Amino acid sequence: MVFIGVRGAGNEVPTGKRVRIILDCFDDVRRQIPLDPDRTYVSGFSGGARIACAVAFALPEYFGGVLPIAASGDLREEQWLRFRAVDRLSAALVTGETDFNRGEMERWKGPMWKDLGIRTKVWVQPKIGHALPPASTLVEAVAWLDEGVNARSALAKKAPASRAVPDTAITRDAAAKALLKEGEDLLGGKTTQYRGLMLLKGVSERWPDTDTGKAARKLLEAYEAKKEKPWEAEDVAELRKQFTAEARALSDYTLNGIPAGSPYEKQRPDMAKQAIELWSALIGDAPDSDLAKEGKKRVAELEPLAKKK
Repeated sequence: MVFIGVRGAGNEVPTGKRVRIILDCFDDVRRQIPLDPDRTYVSGFSGGARIACAVAFALPEYFGGVLPIAASGDLREEQWLRFRAVDRLSAALVTGETDFNRGEMERWKGPMWKDLGIRTKVWVQPKIGHALPPASTLVEAVAWLDEGVNARSALAKKAPASRAVPDTAITRDAAAKALLKEGEDLLGGKTTQYRGLMLLKGVSERWPDTDTGKAARKLLEAYEAKKEKPWEAEDVAELRKQFTAEARALSDYTLNGIPAGSPYEKQRPDMAKQAIELWSALIGDAPDSDLAKEGKKRVAELEPLAKKK
């Protein structure tokens, strides 16, 4: 088991540079030690936790999970990477009882990730604020992360491109070809076709200048030109699922998870507006559904907060 630790940094260090530093260090470690991606975890505290999440969600094939402490992060927008996070990663979020980021982790990101299907658990450490928890809590969280190793290993046997090969430098072309093959294999099944198309989209966007990326784009365009597009229903269902998970979690955080005097109190109106936009889209999608009724109730609760200056 290997942990990649990410230290927080001030605003004078841009996020992109911090991510690049971590990736350079990680590459150096991989060259020296045959890491098992299924038992390699990335962690960080506060700002470092946000960077850890950014790294894990962008490169899930290199990690088995993420352990953000006292802050969380955002999922990638690319659908294939979201599927990878669901299928492969575990997320152990640790926060303090009086941490100003507790609501973000306990009420927003933790529940949202779990509702999206990511294996997620939140630890709230008593009697501490924005600080590192005791070693016993970290040991427990790491043990929980490790419980998902068999599922990750089983996935890699069915989808080799989902896991990086230990002690091997993967070229852009090799990575693109492996992902393209997995996507093409998934296109053959009715229940996996949508995922296959998302992988093709990922190949074409991540490696657009390669022959493999161009081949993926050509195949994707051929499917887009078909008269019958059965995968569109799954695309809509997946977007509805994501909107619902985020709307519920963001609403709860906005209404109940931001303590008075916290650094995020001034952001509450914008967060309320964002949650209202999500609920409005869901209400418009199915006005007579139970989800729409839930949304209308939430919107009524959020509107007063959205109007505050």
